[in-house]
Amino acid sequence: MKQPISIVPFLVAVCIAHSEAPPRQQAHVLDATITHPVHLSYLLFLPASYAAKPDTRWPLILYLHGGSLRGGNVEQLRTLGLPHKLESEPDFPFVVVSPQCPGGEIWTDTEAIDALLDYVIRDYRIDQQRIYITGHSMGGRGALYFAYRLPSVLQRCWL
Repeated sequence: MKQPISIVPFLVAVCIAHSEAPPRQQAHVLDATITHPVHLSYLLFLPASYAAKPDTRWPLILYLHGGSLRGGNVEQLRTLGLPHKLESEPDFPFVVVSPQCPGGEIWTDTEAIDALLDYVIRDYRIDQQRIYITGHSMGGRGALYFAYRLPSVLQRCWL
């Protein structure tokens, strides 16, 4: 009589190993006071090789999501667009910042976005000649609005 093969321990081990893998993007909050108080949640993606290349300055993508992802749960940004893709692309060769637009708002708080960019540029190794702003739907509009409202900042960014 053949012995039954148990795959349960194998499946449990695979599930545990998978659940312990850190997310590719870390959630952060920018709390600052510029001309007004700012509380902006965002995901920050660093390439897998970021720490191994301490002399490298990385290009930066500021990604603005569409209207369906507004709110107070930054984790929902992982479900669509570039943040979703980054979860399976650890070697994507850019630093990516994906802020979350508060519920009921649109991407018009250009001062908050500018403060976020300043923070990331100051604290991470960013190549200031390669900063890109993009988005989809409401986020695409926000990228254009950012360029319109802050043309001096646009000199360091590409749409």
